Amino acid sequence: MLPLPSIPDAPQSKFALKGVQETLMMTVSCKAEDAKLPRPILNDPWAGYVAAQVTYDFSKLQLRPVLWTTIALRAQQLDTWTAAFLKSHETATVVHLACGLDARAHRVGFQPTVRWIDVDLPNVIALRKKVLPSPQGDYYIIAASVTDEDWLKAIPTDRPTAVVFEGLTMYLSPQEGGLLISRLCTHFPSGELIFDCTGWITIKLQKDVIWLQSTGAKMKWSIDNPKAIEALHKGLVLKDDLISFKTPGIEKLRLGMKIRMRIMAILPVFRYMGRNLRYTF
Repeated sequence: MLPLPSIPDAPQSKFALKGVQETLMMTVSCKAEDAKLPRPILNDPWAGYVAAQVTYDFSKLQLRPVLWTTIALRAQQLDTWTAAFLKSHETATVVHLACGLDARAHRVGFQPTVRWIDVDLPNVIALRKKVLPSPQGDYYIIAASVTDEDWLKAIPTDRPTAVVFEGLTMYLSPQEGGLLISRLCTHFPSGELIFDCTGWITIKLQKDVIWLQSTGAKMKWSIDNPKAIEALHKGLVLKDDLISFKTPGIEKLRLGMKIRMRIMAILPVFRYMGRNLRYTF
């Protein structure tokens, strides 16, 4: 991992992100708060480094410790699966969609035989370049919407590829999400899709989520039957389906939070609020 640089003395970076794009500030804040805990889950120092460089009122999001925990657990699980893919594929490509200001490439690390590509919208990438240094190695950034078709054509298909996307599917329409998954599996010869999703109850309750109302973002797509995603591409197979409230790392939580997670994991309505999924193709 690249050593954490000193925070620049220059004025903080200003930006204009609205709607779904602004939700990246929620994930940055949650990961930064997790890193401050006595027993952090993700323990990502880059999140605080990034948060300190932007001019943003994080308090308006009114984020709670339970959200810090679930976001950190989610990120850790996707990191674990990404690292496992790289361990079993010495020469590979990782495509990180909707990367935002996340430091996954720094956290996971990768060998010189791995090609890593971060993808997000042009204004997000412009901010990312100001506040987060690029990792060492075969690393590229693509500024594009993941729902466009042309950006994918620029990525070589010479290696097994892991496509990782965190906090993305729920903001796509079912049609957009289905087309994206189909295009990814068609473009790359083999690999894995590693991502998270929400369930119908999360979509239904989003009007009561303060940080969503604050950003103006709206969730559209729930994946309630992960097996059904296999129909989007011949050869796409569900490898792991892990509900959020049973994600490894919960054992590190304080007793009260641990009990809360375990209760949520057994309640029929709430247990599938969030999932972490891994598919092979």
